Amino acid sequence: MKKQKGIILTIEDINHALEIIDSARAFSDKVNLVSGILGKYGELIVAKEILSRRPDLEGQLTFCSGQSSYDLQLGNIPLEVKTSSLKNEGVFTKVPGFEKGRPFFWGWRFKENTTGKEDFRFAILVALKGKEKVNPFDWTVQQFYVVPDQEFSILGEKHIDRYPNIQRGIILFEQRDKVEEIKEHADDVKKGKLSPITKWEVDFNKNPARFQNNWKELFDYLEKKGR
Repeated sequence: MKKQKGIILTIEDINHALEIIDSARAFSDKVNLVSGILGKYGELIVAKEILSRRPDLEGQLTFCSGQSSYDLQLGNIPLEVKTSSLKNEGVFTKVPGFEKGRPFFWGWRFKENTTGKEDFRFAILVALKGKEKVNPFDWTVQQFYVVPDQEFSILGEKHIDRYPNIQRGIILFEQRDKVEEIKEHADDVKKGKLSPITKWEVDFNKNPARFQNNWKELFDYLEKKGR
């Protein structure tokens, strides 16, 4: 993997950038800044987490330019970062057993893959504690999920009526033990279309611990192939 152009991040750089974003968030109730900075915030939080776990990697983590097809590069390893707070956005409605029939979820969208090979080696999913219409500006990290690229070959495609352009993505429900009930309801409503919840996502909801804080796999790969 060729080294991408970008900014080599130090922990000082990261902390300074996060302070700037926190200052901007103070005006989020007056100015709609959230959508513009949430993704960058997630990338910086992931960078900070990596360097806090492995301070020896400072100088090997690059914040890639906007022309890159991924967000961060650790050594020679391309990383894709996706960030989400809890939301519903009208994607799932009239589901029995939920307030107003709307289960909340973290949702991470990925580009359609036509090449058969991902641009990234690991996807890092950032789940924030904030919840739509409750405390949407709480950007405390609930959990990190570190997912290797081979999982995306079996992720499967989906169809979401409200967002028909989304063909690939990952959903993790707040009440993940209800995932099969939600899927059954959604599939019944959307007969004749791809499900908005894939089998891979059902398995992920049942066992998210498989990828939870899966930093060891990333760091092991770096030692073997990514320097």
